[in-house]
Amino acid sequence: MTNWFEQLECPVCGLDGCVPASGPDKSPILVIGAYPGEDEINEGAPLVGNMGQNVLRPELNEAGIALSSCRRTNLWLHTPSKNEDCFKHGLESAIHEASNREFILLLGAEPCQVFLHEKISDVSGLVLQSPLLSAKVVVPCINPAYVWNRNATVGELRFALKNFVEAIRGNRT
Repeated sequence: MTNWFEQLECPVCGLDGCVPASGPDKSPILVIGAYPGEDEINEGAPLVGNMGQNVLRPELNEAGIALSSCRRTNLWLHTPSKNEDCFKHGLESAIHEASNREFILLLGAEPCQVFLHEKISDVSGLVLQSPLLSAKVVVPCINPAYVWNRNATVGELRFALKNFVEAIRGNRT
């Protein structure tokens, strides 16, 4: 049987293993990570590996949001490379996914830097606006993989997710 990732290649460089956005097309919530890991490439969907399933999913559930109800994507649609055109393609894809979304959660340093021009350590958990995104609410968050790898405490992640959920509740009409 052929793996899913062998069937989708990057339209820019031809690399196998592109991971397109997934989740409900009409979800008001978009989660943007940096790049797909091995599990995501094998499954063909963002945030299905250890970080997504064992850290982000339960923490979002605890905060009141089901990850399955969110649209999910990454800046890079495949393993990062030195090909700037591949990055630009992923960025354009993420911006397209962000259009008409009300609430965006940015996971990690690279999405934070790209969309907010800020260091994640300075703004994690804050409700911000992005010059590139039209969403009402943009919240950057430490990469849940840091919690999984024990480089950060779960408290910092919970703080950001709590603020994200509170911002959603405060902005629903």
